Amino acid sequence: MMKLIWYILFLLFATNILNAQEKKPIELNTVTVKGSNKPLKESAKGAILDITKIPDYKLLTLAEILTHIPGVEVNDGNITYMGRQLTLMRDGVNVAGFANQIANSLGSGNTQNAYTKIELNLYNLKTEGPTLSFIAPKHDEGYFGNVMANAGTNSSMLMSSVSLSKEKNLLNLNTSGLFQYGPNSNSYIETKFAQTQTHDIRNTYNDGIKMNSSTASLSNSYFINSHSTLNASASASFFNTAYQMATHLQQSQAGVLTNNVNTLLSNNNNFWLNPSYSSKLSYVYKPKAKEHSSQRFDIALEYDDKQTESMTQAASQSLLNNFVPNSNYTSANGTTDKNIFGLVGYEYNHHKLGGFEVVARYFNRKNLQNYDYNYQTDPSGNTDIILQENNISYNYAALLASWDKSFENFSIRAIVKQDYSNDNISSIKGRENFSFLTFSPYVSIQKNLKVGSIRFEAKYSQRRPELSSMSNVVDYGAQFNTSNYQTVGNPYLKPSRTLLLSNIYTTNIKSVGMVLTTEYENTASAISAYQTTDGNIRIRTFRNLAKRNNYTANLSINFYLFPRFTVQLYSNNNFYHYKITQQEKSDAFYWMDGIRLSYTPLPNIRLGTSFGVNGGSRLQYKSRAQFNSGFSVSSNIRKINFSLNINNFHQPYFNNYNWVEANGYETYTQSSTRRIMGSLNIAYTFGQVTKRATVPGKQIAKDDM
Repeated sequence: MMKLIWYILFLLFATNILNAQEKKPIELNTVTVKGSNKPLKESAKGAILDITKIPDYKLLTLAEILTHIPGVEVNDGNITYMGRQLTLMRDGVNVAGFANQIANSLGSGNTQNAYTKIELNLYNLKTEGPTLSFIAPKHDEGYFGNVMANAGTNSSMLMSSVSLSKEKNLLNLNTSGLFQYGPNSNSYIETKFAQTQTHDIRNTYNDGIKMNSSTASLSNSYFINSHSTLNASASASFFNTAYQMATHLQQSQAGVLTNNVNTLLSNNNNFWLNPSYSSKLSYVYKPKAKEHSSQRFDIALEYDDKQTESMTQAASQSLLNNFVPNSNYTSANGTTDKNIFGLVGYEYNHHKLGGFEVVARYFNRKNLQNYDYNYQTDPSGNTDIILQENNISYNYAALLASWDKSFENFSIRAIVKQDYSNDNISSIKGRENFSFLTFSPYVSIQKNLKVGSIRFEAKYSQRRPELSSMSNVVDYGAQFNTSNYQTVGNPYLKPSRTLLLSNIYTTNIKSVGMVLTTEYENTASAISAYQTTDGNIRIRTFRNLAKRNNYTANLSINFYLFPRFTVQLYSNNNFYHYKITQQEKSDAFYWMDGIRLSYTPLPNIRLGTSFGVNGGSRLQYKSRAQFNSGFSVSSNIRKINFSLNINNFHQPYFNNYNWVEANGYETYTQSSTRRIMGSLNIAYTFGQVTKRATVPGKQIAKDDM
């Protein structure tokens, strides 16, 4: 805690020195005001990206547009800020099904009626974390929308979005269907168990995971009057997965072959038995603004209901003609999640005092887990069944308060949070109840420079253990799965304590832009996954490390090599120091470097290519470095946007190597699969809209939507 206080004092002192060194204002006879064409506007609260001011923005995919915000990264459909998960919102509102809509749109081009601005909030009190809000163009009357289609080697998708603006309502309907088909793979997995002196070799063939999902969401903003807005949304989605896997397992002990088994395993989720429903309701009230101040009141309610059910069957045959326990079984695994969330918020902004915000949040989760394991007990075919059930309840309440103030070329924001949780886990006999009380302060300071900006963030937080890491439902058939893993919870986990210091420096000198981000994270009692063993099964459990230190540095440089020819160089480096116990220590390093090139030969055509390499290690894990490549072509013709992407064209097939050095065993894995991927995306914009100067009931600001 003292480190955080000293760091804040140092930042304030350094900022005052910078302000003192600025020249005093001089009186001018004439003043000329010029508009700014910079797409990004930053402050201590976050950043606002004006998409329409990005060169060739109509030719960029949504993922490429997001990377114009410093600190935002897009990897495998996941959007993060400085490695932290982002909550995705539309027009400042958490809309049911919207996150799924954005995830499906990352590879498609931004259309005229999609989004004009993207707002990053570094710490949104309503979500207790960073958020991205996608701002759509506002039309007074009419309908507008887009249709997107994607066809590729690994997935296909069809999505549509329609909005209707009529009188006091803004209605939006979104539907999507996604079909994924992963490539086949072969793996060689060799494990040596130290305690039992067992040598485990398994060769597996996976026919690729097939997944279907469909989502439909409906939302409406009702403008009650010039001061009040009611937002309602609901979504429903269904999914299923299916795969088959063949495994040849050989086990030997002290040089003697003890097991030689062929296993065929199949897994399937019924499409209609895996639904997810969500509904959200929020009310915004803004009293009439006074000359120097304004206010805002927020109330929100949310309800989520998600169910999953899967069926696994394993049929094994011993080549040694001996009976292998647990090798023939059928298991059914089901979970039900029901969440209730509510908040009350108040904002007060004064042009001299700054902005004040207070939010009270409540969250309740009911989680039910069922696992039925029916297995053969002897060579004659007799069976037995094991039934497991686990009920988890989670009650959480938090109070957050913030203050922010902007000065000339300088802004600051400070936040404090106090929360309390009371939980119950039925499967942990004698230790069912858990309660945690945590406190977290946060500060952000932004300084605008002549040719860029610099922002510091400092946060102290206490992280309570995830309830899923404290309890477990035992997978008795894990020995005959590919990974040979059982996940075992640890009910004695303690909260971790983290001090996080980060900064982002951006500069633009002529046609060269640079973004440098650094981060230091010191965590005591860090909660970490830990690999160990009990006999001949690998066990994944969780434990509190004595300490973990993370050092991160990312550098990105953009410049024009020739007119319409852009070059981006990037380097991401992460160093980890783990103190597992006071005596046991470990270091790890992960890195990713590369180059991206883009060329616009014509105003409506853009060519791009990329090359990169990444590799490194984590706690108990390391992998061999691998090269990545990509090629893309995009075009925008009136209301239609095309994009073609081919990834890893230099290596259609490849072998991946990794090692696990765990407590009690070592595992070496070599896997081979198709790596080249291609996709074609088409997006079409449609609509008829009419803008009017004044429409009754349409005086709410866009961030209230």
